Amino acid sequence: MVLLTDFTRDDGIFMHLTGKEPLKGAQMNRVQRMMLSSVAIPHLLPFIVREVDDDVSLQYNITGKKMLSQCLRQDKLELTEFYSLLLQIVTVLEESRQYMLSPDQFYLDEDYIFVEEPLSLAVLHFTYVPLKQAIREEPLPQVFLKLVTKIMACVDNMNGNGIQKLLRWCSDDRFTLAETRQLISNFITDTGPQQPEPNKIEAQFKVKEYVRTNEEQAQSPVVSPSPEWRMPVAPQWKMPKAPMFSDEGEEEEYERGPQSSSVKTYIVLGTVLAAAMLWKFVYLDHPGTGSLWISLLGTLLLTGGILLSRIGFKLPLPKIGIHKNVEQEEQAEQNNGLGAYRYPLDEDELSLLSNWVRDEKPVTVQEEVQVRKEIEKNPPELIVRPPQTVLLSRSGLDKEHKIGAAAYSLERTSRGSSGGETITLSKGSFVIGRSEEIAQYIDNTPGVSRAHVELMVKTTGCTLKDLGSRNGTVLGEELMAPYKEYPLSPGDTFSIAGSKYTLWIDSLYFP
Repeated sequence: MVLLTDFTRDDGIFMHLTGKEPLKGAQMNRVQRMMLSSVAIPHLLPFIVREVDDDVSLQYNITGKKMLSQCLRQDKLELTEFYSLLLQIVTVLEESRQYMLSPDQFYLDEDYIFVEEPLSLAVLHFTYVPLKQAIREEPLPQVFLKLVTKIMACVDNMNGNGIQKLLRWCSDDRFTLAETRQLISNFITDTGPQQPEPNKIEAQFKVKEYVRTNEEQAQSPVVSPSPEWRMPVAPQWKMPKAPMFSDEGEEEEYERGPQSSSVKTYIVLGTVLAAAMLWKFVYLDHPGTGSLWISLLGTLLLTGGILLSRIGFKLPLPKIGIHKNVEQEEQAEQNNGLGAYRYPLDEDELSLLSNWVRDEKPVTVQEEVQVRKEIEKNPPELIVRPPQTVLLSRSGLDKEHKIGAAAYSLERTSRGSSGGETITLSKGSFVIGRSEEIAQYIDNTPGVSRAHVELMVKTTGCTLKDLGSRNGTVLGEELMAPYKEYPLSPGDTFSIAGSKYTLWIDSLYFP
C-alpha cells in the first residue's frame, strides 16, 4: 500500500499519513484504532485520526523527536549500542501482541522511526498504521533485515561473528521474534564491557603516576632544566644479528629470526638417540677396537653438528641486484656539469630526448648532458592555451540540458556584517550546519545545529528541507516544518540563527 507523507507545524510538529488514493473509514481496523486511542502504548507515536467527508488522515505527534535516518547520518554507534537498538525494536514488535496489535502494521523504515534521546541512548518511537490492509507486501523478516543493514552502516567496530549470525537468521524460514530477541540478548552479553587484564591495569597506573609526578614538578616554583616529558616508549624487540661474509670477503651482518626452542630440543634428542643406536649396533653387538673407534668418531661428529647448528654457519651469500659505484657516478656528473640536475626530466625535455631514444635504448649520461645544453640554449616557450568555446547544437544536447540545467549559488549575509559570501552549489545534496563530518558548508553561528538544513539541487529546480534543527529555519517569513521539502526559487531567502541565505542562479542552458 502506498502512503503519502507530509509535515506541519501547529502548536507542535506533526507527521501526516494519507493514501495515494483517499483513505476511507471502512479501511481502518476498529479494534486497533480504539486500542491506540484509549491506551498510551509505550514506544508508539501518539496519533489522531482526522476524518473529513469520510476521507481519513493519520496525524502523528513527533514534537521533540528526531528522525532516525538523520541520526544515522550524524552519529556513530558502538557494537553493544547497535545490539541494544535492535533488541528494543524486536521487543516492541513482540510485545505489541499484548495490545492486540500486529507486527506487520509497523512502519519499519528509518524515515518513520523517531528518536527521543541521542542515538547511543536512544528511546525509539514507532509509527503504527491501524489499517485492515497490510502496509507492505514483503514479509517481516525481510523488512527487519533491511532495517538492520541500514543501522549497521553507522557502527564503528563490528568485531565478532554476531552480525553474520543475525543476517543469516533473518533469512531463515524459522525466523520468530522470540528467538531473535534471545539471540540479540546473547550478543549483548558476549560483547559487554570486559575488565582489563592485570598487566594493563598496572601499566595504566604507572603512566598515570608518571603524569601526576610531572604535573607536580610543573607546578613547583623551582624551574627544572629537564626536557619536556613525553610518553615513555616501550622497548621494541629487534632481530639478533649474526655475522656473515660477502663475496669480497668482508664481514657483514644480516638479520636472523629467533629459532624455536622446541625445534632445538628435538634436534638434541634426535642426536642423543642416534648416538645410542650407533653404540648399540656397532660396539655392543660387535665389541672390538675398531667398533669402539667408529662409535667414538660418530659421537664426536654428531656433537659437532649440534654445536654448529647452535652457533650458525658463516657462509658467503651472493649479492642480488645491480652494483653501482655511487662515488664514480657523482664524480662523472660533476665533471659534466650535472650537479644541479638531480630530478627526472620534465615533458619538454622528454620530447627532445625522444629523438635520441628511437630504438628504446637506455639514456646515457652524455646524451642527457647534450639534451640539457640544448634546452639551456633554446629554452622552450610557455604556451598558454585559451579555454575553448564549444557551441552545442540541439542534437548535441543531452537530456539534462533539454530540460534545463542550472548552476545555483547562495549568498550568505550575517547579522552586523557589511559584505556577503558566495557559496557555489553542486548537484545533489548540500547540507549546512556546524558539523565538519556531515555539512558541506560549515556555519558556526550560535544556534546552528550540526546538520541544520539540506538543499537538494536537481535539474528541475532546488528544494530546501529542515533536518529537525533545534532552533528551526525561517523561509521568507514562515517557520519551516522539519523534514518537509519546500520548493526554493531564485531570489528566495531563508534564515538560520540570524544568518540569511539567498538563492541565485548563475547560468542556465535552454534547448
